[in-house]
Amino acid sequence: MVLAAAITQFLSPGIITALGFTVSAEMSDPQITPAGYAFVIWGVITALSLAYGIYQFLPHRKNRELHHELSRSLALVYSLFSIWLLAAVSQWLITTVVIFVAMFLVLALVFEKLLSDRNRLTTAEKIILLGQVAIYTGWTTVAIFANTASAIKFYGVSDTGTIGLVWQGLILVLALANSKYWLRKFQFSIPYGLTLLWALTGVFFGLIQYDNNLPPRFLALTGIVLVLTHLVFGDYLSRWVRKA
Repeated sequence: MVLAAAITQFLSPGIITALGFTVSAEMSDPQITPAGYAFVIWGVITALSLAYGIYQFLPHRKNRELHHELSRSLALVYSLFSIWLLAAVSQWLITTVVIFVAMFLVLALVFEKLLSDRNRLTTAEKIILLGQVAIYTGWTTVAIFANTASAIKFYGVSDTGTIGLVWQGLILVLALANSKYWLRKFQFSIPYGLTLLWALTGVFFGLIQYDNNLPPRFLALTGIVLVLTHLVFGDYLSRWVRKA
């Protein structure tokens, strides 16, 4: 089940392209969309997912019970990615937001489970399972808001002028608050935090190609500094908050 879903997830972008599906970025991409280079992370995610799908299928793998326990959740996430891609190219943008929320909720449960059991994991499992889920969850944390922004623009709200600055600024504030909460919740995980940094840096560089959007740029930069601070001083901040 996991292997089949991982293979489908890995192949779905190529299949979608081969079938001739395209989407006009001009219609739905607001200014706070991450720069194009940032989306190469999907290649990392799908490759790690495929590696894990093969690994968990091997007969002599360790932690068989853990892999079995996670199988339905991960298969669901991989399948939802393929459905999300179809919804995106079909311009069902409200659906893409719902799908990403569902993916995040499942991934968050899996991630917390893996963090609690990480001492049991082999080195390979820490890379292709824990690392994969951390990156997947980190990207999805921000992608929920990126897809929401795309839907707002697609359904007719301008992303320029005062109105555009206000609603995109609000989206960024919510994304930063969400990222800060889950970074602490996930014990200042390095792979998770670095993925947040990757996404927010992508947003920042995506913004600089436009004029007159200093407030969103400032918010994106604030997010980068915030995540960096939590990654470097996470344990200290956590103890300080508890003492306070």
